Amino acid sequence: MDLTVDPVIIAVQITIIGVIVVFAALALVALALVALGQLNRLPGGKKAQAQEESPVASALPAPAAALPAGQVGPELIAVISAAASAMLGQPVRVTSIRYDSNPGADAWARRGRIAIMDSRRRR
Repeated sequence: MDLTVDPVIIAVQITIIGVIVVFAALALVALALVALGQLNRLPGGKKAQAQEESPVASALPAPAAALPAGQVGPELIAVISAAASAMLGQPVRVTSIRYDSNPGADAWARRGRIAIMDSRRRR
């Protein structure tokens, strides 16, 4: 190594080599992740075996008859009532439930309502 070379040039060379090494390592990691994702999609992969051998799926009861669009079953009402009661610490009566047809449209308004509810929460 020649000591007469400007230290700034050496620093720039080291920086460029370091950036190249980091990007090469990131590219290898990205390729490894893509390869692993492709392995899971192959027939007979882990997901297919898990679905075939799942004891939970066979233990679940058959789904109830489908309700018309926009209606909520009594099981869902019971679950929502229990969750609200557990959260608030007192009995709750669910008077209405409706599905949000466009969940992303009013994100700012929803966040504002959450902030208002949090400010009024009893302690």
